[in-house]
Amino acid sequence: IVGRGSKIWSNITSAVVSNSELHSFYINNSLIALGDGRRIQFWRDKWGGNGWLMVEFPRLFSLSTDKNGVVKVFFEQRSNAGGWIINFKISLLA
Repeated sequence: IVGRGSKIWSNITSAVVSNSELHSFYINNSLIALGDGRRIQFWRDKWGGNGWLMVEFPRLFSLSTDKNGVVKVFFEQRSNAGGWIINFKISLLA
């Protein structure tokens, strides 16, 4: 995650991105902890990947019915597994 991290964390993430084998290992063995998700905006904050979801997925952002929602609103806890609930203006299955 890029943003508010330390210089050490920045160096680690740079090394991971530049090495495909290390990147694969990192992706398969890491977890992003977001706390309770009440302060992180799903679309508008840089909380995962290389950028803001609204920039990485502009079409989905434009179709979203909640452009200012926080992560907690989009995530629903189901026993031990989680699930994302993102509502769009149209069905994406068509």
